[in-house]
Amino acid sequence: MIVNGYFYPQNQSTRLEATLTNNDGHLLTLNATDKPPITAGLKEVEVSARLGQTPRLITFEDGSSFETTENDKVDQLFSNHDDLKGTQWIHILESHLVFVIAVVVFVSAFTLGFVQYGVPAIAHATAKALPIEVNQVLAKGSLEVLDKTYFSESALPNVRQQQLISQFTRYTEPYADLNISIVFRNGNSMGANAFALPDGHIVFTDEIVELAENDEELLSIFFHEVGHLEHRHLLRRIIQDSMLAMLVVLVTGDVSYASSVVLALPALLVELAYSRNFEVEADEFALALMHKHNIDTAFFAHIMRRITDSYREENESTDEHYSFTPYLSTHPMTEERILPFLK
Repeated sequence: MIVNGYFYPQNQSTRLEATLTNNDGHLLTLNATDKPPITAGLKEVEVSARLGQTPRLITFEDGSSFETTENDKVDQLFSNHDDLKGTQWIHILESHLVFVIAVVVFVSAFTLGFVQYGVPAIAHATAKALPIEVNQVLAKGSLEVLDKTYFSESALPNVRQQQLISQFTRYTEPYADLNISIVFRNGNSMGANAFALPDGHIVFTDEIVELAENDEELLSIFFHEVGHLEHRHLLRRIIQDSMLAMLVVLVTGDVSYASSVVLALPALLVELAYSRNFEVEADEFALALMHKHNIDTAFFAHIMRRITDSYREENESTDEHYSFTPYLSTHPMTEERILPFLK
């Protein structure tokens, strides 16, 4: 059998026309233009697997190689070669459209399933297994950064701040390990808002305090934010994003995407774009605490509706869409989420 192709001498870019001949079933002879013949045993060369109509490469022990597009002859010549054992199925799959479609559907379904269910499950287990100190490290300096970029000093009287802190901390003893610290800031463009940082800081903006008709409404929001801390939602979000970044790198080889996750951490802290599942967990946590302490759960529903109305009115009056609406755009629909609090 004669296979036609090109010869590439060791450590040279020169390409020479050549033929590869199998004389006795065990010995190969390569004849290239202006080169002495090269002989080698069938088992002494490396053979690349077949993939579509891409050229095959046969590499000799000295580093020289022979390239050919006559794939059928190569398959026949090296049918028992160790390099090709178990690889024939690749060619069978990629050469049949039905198999290709089936593989694409399977891989797509597996990937989507892993992203939707596997990644959150792994992130949840990992976040629970990590020591609480990890949250402190992740959020170190976060409040200071937010103070410089988004917040300004609270205009609430100190007496009012201490009054609210005193009311809230009555319920924090069971969660001492969360290092809860309540602070107040002028939200500026954030408007009526509240959120929790991984290190235990729970931030209330002046606007949400002013929007509340009573302290019980603020307490219901406080319980919700404690739920985020208790379930380590931001840590889970960071783990999920990191896993997705690694998945993208594995699939695309784009390392720049992975680094962007680290750079996006401040945005995560500001927008608190928790998944719907995170919000449901935090709502359920708040609902359970309100029942436990005999607090009317309708207070949460009332302030949620008021927050929704305030953002809607603000957007209609300015024709702008704020990015800082974590109780709206990045949370489940208000009427949907407050339904359990009205039962």
